[in-house]
Amino acid sequence: MITILSFRRLTGPDRNRRGVITILAAVCLMVVIAFLTFSVDLGYLVVVESELQNAADSAAASGARALPHGRSAAIAAAKTWAAKNTAGGTAVVVENQDVEVGVWDDATATFTVVPAGSSTSANAVRVTCRRTAARGNPIQLFFAPLLGSNSADLSVKATAKIERDICGLFIGLESVDIQNAVVDSYRSEDGPYLDVWARNNGDVCSNGDIDFSPNGFVHGDARPGISDSVSHPAKVSGSVEPLDKVIQCDPVDTAGPAASNDNHLLPSWALTDGGKRLVAEGQTVITLLPGTYYLPKGLRVAGNGQIIITGPTKLVLGGNVSVEGGGLVNAALAPENLRIEMVSSSARIAGSASLYADIYAPSTDLTVATSQHGAFYGGIVARKIKMEGSVARLHGDESLRDHFDTYTSRASLRQ
Repeated sequence: MITILSFRRLTGPDRNRRGVITILAAVCLMVVIAFLTFSVDLGYLVVVESELQNAADSAAASGARALPHGRSAAIAAAKTWAAKNTAGGTAVVVENQDVEVGVWDDATATFTVVPAGSSTSANAVRVTCRRTAARGNPIQLFFAPLLGSNSADLSVKATAKIERDICGLFIGLESVDIQNAVVDSYRSEDGPYLDVWARNNGDVCSNGDIDFSPNGFVHGDARPGISDSVSHPAKVSGSVEPLDKVIQCDPVDTAGPAASNDNHLLPSWALTDGGKRLVAEGQTVITLLPGTYYLPKGLRVAGNGQIIITGPTKLVLGGNVSVEGGGLVNAALAPENLRIEMVSSSARIAGSASLYADIYAPSTDLTVATSQHGAFYGGIVARKIKMEGSVARLHGDESLRDHFDTYTSRASLRQ
């Protein structure tokens, strides 16, 4: 078969059409390049924004975790953790003004800045991470300069809230009865308690009623049991909403201290009941070296007797516990230095000295009586709490709560 091919020279209108196609192809190529430029740079911006957001999230979370240690600590933590991240290959830099300390309201999903020096207790940190021309670190683009744009600004925010424990520093499983009491909080890690620096986290809670006299005031929450109430709710600065769960506590571990303790450091002349009870009466002053002491028959301080705690000490007490007279003196004035665990059915702790302690006694009806010049500093978990005294003062130590959420781990809330 023979195929005959014919050729002809383009002239006139056909040649013009070929020129138009060339122009259209050039225009289409420019459009494709523009889209390519846009997509590459846009994709890069999305990646950098995600990296900035990760930095803001970690910075805000770290700042919130540091809030119990104060505003400065929260800002420092946020800046430190932001710097551990990069965005677009550059370390993220957060300035002081990029970290805001404030209050997050779950109901309205709003963040309100708390000014420095305010008495309002902050619960959240908001961090802004920026790469902008104003900061001298805008995002440099790849292809956009062909279209006249060399860089872009990016800014992201993240807010993190720290949850205060749902109960408090004063937990009476069955009831709380605090007469003529003023309850507030402080942080022993920041120094001794001072009225001018008192904080509003002196939270109280119970599975039952919370009672205190008209002369009392709770600077914090007072949350009763599911179907119970708070007397004089107007005297509470925080929430009086009943709990929606039941507080349950683990029992005191006596087996461990019974098997391993430092009782050999106790003066033999101060021990009774076969070495199972420690007594300081009359003019007796007993100085305890740091350690763990197991006294299944309890402890008694009376007259001008006094027991002085010189360092980190744990007392695990059964039997009858009665502290009067010179009382228990915590020389360091740090509640974490004196942990008192009780399995006795009732106990009374008073004396002329202020008591600095972390008390855990979920099976004990505990009465704490402060003198005119004394107060209680620390935290209490007991079956029942009764605070006596003409002017009872309870200063909850938030530093106890900061240590791995001690109170929430040992006083859990269950359906």
